[in-house]
Amino acid sequence: MKLSLKERLAMQGLYPQNSNFVTQLLVKDVAEKVTLTQAELKKYKVVVNDRDGTIRWDQKNATDVEYKFTGAELDFLKSRFEVLDKEQKINQENFSLCQKIKEEEKGKEKSESNQ
Repeated sequence: MKLSLKERLAMQGLYPQNSNFVTQLLVKDVAEKVTLTQAELKKYKVVVNDRDGTIRWDQKNATDVEYKFTGAELDFLKSRFEVLDKEQKINQENFSLCQKIKEEEKGKEKSESNQ
């Protein structure tokens, strides 16, 4: 799944604050993959506004990054998308991420039906 810097930041909004051990393990695994590194923070000139918490970066230099998620990680992401959708918490900040998760699920279903 190819993710933009904005989508990587939005991924944090999918993580449940409290859950069972296995879910928190999946949160940790996904977060370790998509969290920005110190080098990326510097490269993209990421700045957090102390007053309102907004995050800004140099969009000209930001490039999408391809991530390989395990089946369990994709199932977790899909379940979190479904929770947001059911609770009507999809917004313009997380829309493109949710769209990619949904498309990834469609691709997974297609490949399983072709086997």
